[in-house]
Formats: sequence, structure tokens, C-alpha cells
Amino acid sequence: MERANRVWAALYLKVKTVIVVDLVPSRRDLALSHGATHAFDGRSPTLLHDIQHATEGLGAEYAVEATGVERVLRTAWECIRNLGRVVSVGNPGPGSRTPFEWVVLLPVLFLWPYEN
Repeated sequence: MERANRVWAALYLKVKTVIVVDLVPSRRDLALSHGATHAFDGRSPTLLHDIQHATEGLGAEYAVEATGVERVLRTAWECIRNLGRVVSVGNPGPGSRTPFEWVVLLPVLFLWPYEN
């Protein structure tokens, strides 16, 4: 049900296009049944193209990454449009590195878990 809450929040905010990316088919079906407009398999070799097509070539305005997996965070960054935003709520764990160069983010304020 937690994943459905994200879809409901997007619909409450009147988001026109709600794209869900998941590896599990039943979760994609659940998202579609709760109002997502698109649901893609995270393993698809055409994932970025599919997202571009679903967003009329612009890319996502917002991407919410909730796994903490470096590859997934990188995909979130690659699928957003210019001036788009990525929200990462996943926990990458101690010692993890960002999957991008910090220079790309300047002057954006971005909080990344610090190392102890």
C-alpha cells in the first residue's frame, strides 16, 4: 500500500503524467489501477526512451527514487528534464558514492548522507 500512497499523492497534486518504474509486474499493475498513467519495467533497455516518449520528449519534471540503489538514482537523474528535480528518499548506506559529479549539481542544494 505504501507505493500506492505515492501515486495518490501525485494525483492529489494534480500531476498530469504519473510514471511508475518497478521490477515487479504486480506492483506496476497496482500503480496503474490506482491512477498512474504509465508503468514501466526498470529492466527495460528502452526505459529512458519510454519515459521521454511519455513526457512528450521533455523528460520528467520530478523523479522520486526510493531504493538507495546507485543505478536507480542514476536513472532518475537521466530521466528528468532541464531544471527537473530528483528526490531520493532511499538509503544508499554508509560509504556509498553519488552516481554523478557534484559539479553537475552546482548551484543546486543537494543533501547526501554524510560518512561518519
